[in-house]
Amino acid sequence: MLIAAALIVVLAGTATGDLCVAENDITGRGGEDPPPQGDLVRVNASGHGRRVVASGGLQDPVWVVSDATDTHAYVGLFHAGQVVRVELATGATQAVATGLSCPEGVGLDGRGNLFVVENPVGDECKGVNLTKSARLTKVDLSSGVKTTVAPLLSPHGMDVKCGGGGGGEGGGNSSSAEAGGCFAYVCEWGAHAVTRIGLTTGKKTVVGPVKSPSGCAVDVKGGYAYAIEQGETDGQLLRLGLSGEKKPPFVLAKDLAGPMGVAVGEGYVYVAERIKNQIRR
Repeated sequence: MLIAAALIVVLAGTATGDLCVAENDITGRGGEDPPPQGDLVRVNASGHGRRVVASGGLQDPVWVVSDATDTHAYVGLFHAGQVVRVELATGATQAVATGLSCPEGVGLDGRGNLFVVENPVGDECKGVNLTKSARLTKVDLSSGVKTTVAPLLSPHGMDVKCGGGGGGEGGGNSSSAEAGGCFAYVCEWGAHAVTRIGLTTGKKTVVGPVKSPSGCAVDVKGGYAYAIEQGETDGQLLRLGLSGEKKPPFVLAKDLAGPMGVAVGEGYVYVAERIKNQIRR
């Protein structure tokens, strides 16, 4: 069990085995006006509970993903409508995507592209000039150009993986254009499912049913997606197969306290329990 000192929102594994955690509302003020503040921290995944602040004073950080080299983390700032890149060694922060509508998930394809889940439905982020509907957006990190990949139904978090294809990550229904390519696995609250989206074609396929999905992570080699089913004290961690077989999700853990965010690596799944301010392995 890994303990953090504030409200944990979502986490992502790094190449060193640390977890990058977006801590939100560390002031304890609560509410949305003014927007809550938070930190990006690193927590040792071995269970020692070591907590190091990588970047402090972020406006409403809610989702994070680290790059493959463990050099940078990309953090979605919900109220600011931005994604910032944080240099983990120095804490230097730079906005790499702006003008987003309530970003609720970030992912990288390792090919120079950032992917963002935008969820303006209900205007919870109190944004301006919002899009009318939720969507998955591609951001070219070299140019900043944004492109819509696919429409979404009230999304909450995602994971991006590349190199799968027909019988693996892409599932049995992948097209030849998607095989060996990149996919986003999105928690679609409105669809009550984890959805796989081909990042080249925008084609959507249901991976499996989840009642109130709020965070998902994918182990392509293992052949599973791991998804949070949110609840105040009765949240669950579910395992869903990627092979295309229509099997019910397997419950890995029950009675999670306000879970929101999940990471997978080295034989473990990590879940952030917001109500208890801790990470469970």
